Amino acid sequence: MSVSTLKLSALAAVVAATILLPRTGGAQAICSKSAPAPSPALALEARARPMMDQPKKWAEFAGLMAEAAQIRTLEDPRGVDDLIMAAAAYRWAGKRTAARTNYVAAGERALALGDVVRAADSFLCAAVIANEQKDLAAAWELKGRAERLAQSPLLTEGQRRLILGQFAGPAQYARER
Repeated sequence: MSVSTLKLSALAAVVAATILLPRTGGAQAICSKSAPAPSPALALEARARPMMDQPKKWAEFAGLMAEAAQIRTLEDPRGVDDLIMAAAAYRWAGKRTAARTNYVAAGERALALGDVVRAADSFLCAAVIANEQKDLAAAWELKGRAERLAQSPLLTEGQRRLILGQFAGPAQYARER
């Protein structure tokens, strides 16, 4: 074997050892890394989730969901989901004012995202609560917002009918069909 072949073989062994054997610092760094922490909004949703089946904790559930929505960016459509869930839970917990406030916030946020259907649905839910609270001016204003959204060219005829049919009497709805 020539000297140059020995040098080449030794160099190949060193290169192979460098590539194949783990580095002492690098291997520790890879192993010591933990999974990324969940976002604060996801953490709040996870804390709230077990409360969904406990009516006595619906108000607390609603508060956590509303807080999760506030943490999310305005561009995150999950913020609308969080607000709708918070509003529904507040409503069933008997906290109608908080429910109405969260439905309106969900409607505004959905509208800002271009989600006309969810905006209209949220405004309609808020209108129902305003009506239950005997705040007829707010009920009419919210109903009017939903009706204006129902005229959007982005909606299908079925979506439009569903929105407009929410407050129509059975006879009126039957005539329009």
